[in-house]
Amino acid sequence: MPSNAENNQTVMIEPFFSVILPVYGVEDYVSDALEDLEAQSFADWEVIIIDDCSPDESRAIAEAFAARDSRFRIISHNVNRGLSAARNTGLHSACGEYIWFPDPDDRYDHDLLQQVADSLKRQRALVVMTGHSEEYFSSGGENTHSIDFALKNKELYQKELRALVMQLEKNTHYGYAWNKFYERSYLLEGDYRFTEDLPLIEDIEFNIRVFQNLPSLNIVGAPLYHYAKREGSNLTNKFVPRYFEVHRQRIQMLRDQQESWGLLTDDSKGILGGLFARYILSALERNCEPESNLNHSQRVSWCNRLFKDPLFQELIPCAQADSFILRACVKVLQQNNASISVALGQIIHKAKHGLLHNLFMKIKASR
Repeated sequence: MPSNAENNQTVMIEPFFSVILPVYGVEDYVSDALEDLEAQSFADWEVIIIDDCSPDESRAIAEAFAARDSRFRIISHNVNRGLSAARNTGLHSACGEYIWFPDPDDRYDHDLLQQVADSLKRQRALVVMTGHSEEYFSSGGENTHSIDFALKNKELYQKELRALVMQLEKNTHYGYAWNKFYERSYLLEGDYRFTEDLPLIEDIEFNIRVFQNLPSLNIVGAPLYHYAKREGSNLTNKFVPRYFEVHRQRIQMLRDQQESWGLLTDDSKGILGGLFARYILSALERNCEPESNLNHSQRVSWCNRLFKDPLFQELIPCAQADSFILRACVKVLQQNNASISVALGQIIHKAKHGLLHNLFMKIKASR
């Protein structure tokens, strides 16, 4: 146990599921999440709430649940250490057969644990992945629209699950940790922990390592997990100085994994190119933000450096795009023209912050 964790209580009974729930600044949402967990039709679980030195009433809300249900327990960090460290603290303390890392500001169907348990009863696997929905909320808290990302129920072994990874990543299933249940002994034996101080891509970096030699995967395809995307509060919507750097790393890791499996085909390069293009377009838009401190000349230089990047040269020429707008944007990038690319970033920036904002958000959400 990390030296700055406290209030850990010994649990004598080993549950089937250990739910690890980091909590920081989520007083408006965490009660709903805890109620969804308490209402689960499958009752053999523990919830380990990691209070990551939250500055609001999140811990007090959690304490109310722990006071009435011993399956909830709380561990506190004396200083804020971040999402990955909180998850690692929970993993160290967990005693369930399977580990789940949901987010505290999301919602979960009340039969989610039951459906995962039923899947494991039919066929044991080291990881179970569920379908999910994305729920979009305006800055005022209004639920504007939602998108279901459902899958077919499947039990997969190594060769076929590897062949499916690129399609899973394209449809946003592969990268997240919250839509997966991991056998605890597999994580411990492989020494799989979340890498700390790695913003934005901690989940995908963890999953790439976990899946590298993974022999089996069950898929529970129904969209049982409801991922909230709140305008203005999501880290991916805020200015992050290392945004492009970390997402380039994401694409590089995915590309290298495909190569290590002997699956770096034209099709996988096309999917990776399409994903990379989306991150590049977002970076071009972010370069227009005042926080970037980039003038026009510096944005042009940024593009010229990008065009020389071996990853860009390998993937962007064969990038696949499913929408007309994204295809048009990819064609701009394929011209290797810095001035036109900078202008495209300015157009996207104006659409994002102007009258076309709602349309921009829906296009961004499309796959």
